[in-house]
Amino acid sequence: MKKLIYSISFIFFSMGLMAQTTTKIAFVDTQVILEAMPAYQNAITQIDNLSAQWETELEQKYLEIDQMYKKYQAEAYLLPQNEKTKRENEIIEAEKAAKELQKKYFGPDGDLFQRRKALLQPIQNQLYQAINDYADANRIGAIFDISNNTALLFYDTKLDITNDIKKSLGL
Repeated sequence: MKKLIYSISFIFFSMGLMAQTTTKIAFVDTQVILEAMPAYQNAITQIDNLSAQWETELEQKYLEIDQMYKKYQAEAYLLPQNEKTKRENEIIEAEKAAKELQKKYFGPDGDLFQRRKALLQPIQNQLYQAINDYADANRIGAIFDISNNTALLFYDTKLDITNDIKKSLGL
């Protein structure tokens, strides 16, 4: 009976060891890497400049609309009804046009979103490829991005591969 208990214990112990595969994990801060990449910094600068240019253009349009409205208010009592209606419609059309332009530039699928995607996607792909290559070369089963993870409470900094990825990208 003792032999049977020892044999069963040995089998369960062996199965437990086999079940504990040594999957390596690592952590990387992609934001730190991206900020170290000159191409990323150039893309962000281009996006910021374009955004500022479009914001200035929109501000100018809204100033023009405001001036149109103030002029209308100042002259409204002197204007015949058909002229009042005409100017009101002009103001409404100018507002619609400005809102459409704002949506075109800054909407969910607007020009700024498309430009950001076109400029940043290749850079992000390069980073993710470097991470994948590193994982394959070092037989890492999982890599977690710690850049914006508010749920991660602790990780061993020995498992942080951020600098290794930066080196593989030549940074």
